Amino acid sequence: MRKRHPKAWRQAHQRLYEYYKALPEKELPDTLEEMEPLVAAIAHGCSAGLCQQAFDEIYWKRIQRQEERYLIYTHGAYGIDIMSLVHFFEITWTKPSVKLDERAQITVLNNSGFALRAVGRLYEAMEPLRTGLEEPWVQKFPCMATISACNLSHLNINLGNFKVAQKISDFAVRNSKTYPEKIWDTASLTTLGDSLHQVGKLDAAKDCFLEAEKIHIQRYDGVRILHAMQEYRFCNLLCSLGDYCGAEKRAIELLKLGFNQKSLLYRALTFLSLGITSQIDKLKNTDHAVDLLRQASHDEFLPHGLLARSALLIKQSNFDAALTDLKEVHEIAAHSNMLPHLTDSHLEAARLSLAMGGTIERIILDKTAENAPVIAKDHIKIASRLIDKTGYDRRKPDLALVRARLAIARGEQEEARCQLDIASGYVDEGWKIHEVELAELTKMLLKI
Repeated sequence: MRKRHPKAWRQAHQRLYEYYKALPEKELPDTLEEMEPLVAAIAHGCSAGLCQQAFDEIYWKRIQRQEERYLIYTHGAYGIDIMSLVHFFEITWTKPSVKLDERAQITVLNNSGFALRAVGRLYEAMEPLRTGLEEPWVQKFPCMATISACNLSHLNINLGNFKVAQKISDFAVRNSKTYPEKIWDTASLTTLGDSLHQVGKLDAAKDCFLEAEKIHIQRYDGVRILHAMQEYRFCNLLCSLGDYCGAEKRAIELLKLGFNQKSLLYRALTFLSLGITSQIDKLKNTDHAVDLLRQASHDEFLPHGLLARSALLIKQSNFDAALTDLKEVHEIAAHSNMLPHLTDSHLEAARLSLAMGGTIERIILDKTAENAPVIAKDHIKIASRLIDKTGYDRRKPDLALVRARLAIARGEQEEARCQLDIASGYVDEGWKIHEVELAELTKMLLKI
């Protein structure tokens, strides 16, 4: 019918568009169920050739509530966002409809990339974000191009493409200085700082975060605390440097300030910041963070919460619960090819195996794999290969320490001493987060 009677086709869809957009009783529906007719309205509106109208009247105004991003921040409904956005493309994820104005086109590119990234469809998410960095968009909408660059950089961090991530975040920092509304300069700097942290460049990473903090203080009348996602990454870096006191103070200030607390994701990251930094209620805060991350439906950050919680559970000898968390991390990471999270899952599985009292304790993360790694040394080997493959140097101290722990468990004094010397070198370089474990293992070595 579409080809034989195009006019009738468009008219039918236009009537359905008008019908579905009028169904919700509220102009701004509150629940996902109330929004369902609006998603249908977008599909019919775009089929009727009313893409711009559907974008302005339905998607931007009534579903996302403009800059509030209500659908994803309040409900974590990235799947519904993707279902809405796909109708605005002529070629899925790469070419927005020419019936949209240019600002709407760059918006659907950015929003699509963010939503696809959130649900773990990382390679699909690359397409709209790369398109948003093509020269015409950079020239016409430099702010939106910076947003695309920050999202694409984080996407590559998740995949373990750290050099690519650093190159893109370098561009974001430079580009954020080319337009007067420098609202994304702190995001660009913290994105660059995060990419540097992952490859072990602690001083350079800290410089980026401190520069972002300086800008934030000037912009917000002396407030030094960054927005939740940026602050979470800064707290992570401070923990690596051993500045738990400074990190905890920042996390507490973040909670008091309540930045972006309408967002499920940002609330989750606030409590996760408390979980990794605080000296009390660590498990309580981390549990709450994991619950909020599940509600936020964001696969990029859920492994962060699960890994933090599994480490706490191992210390409490709650091995079954720790294994459950690690299996979920492994499943998410393997499905989306998140190599850093995959590395983390194997390192923690090795720690778990050794904590359970043996060097051959069976810890199977992937229940579908016939030849899954089952003992500590196998997990260590896989983690080592992944670190070498990706340049995930942040985990080299962890690797040395878990190797030392395995050697001590097997009574191999020379190997243990060698690995502890390597770990000690990293601590001297600034990785103070590992001081306590290094001292613990050194004492254990003296007893064998």
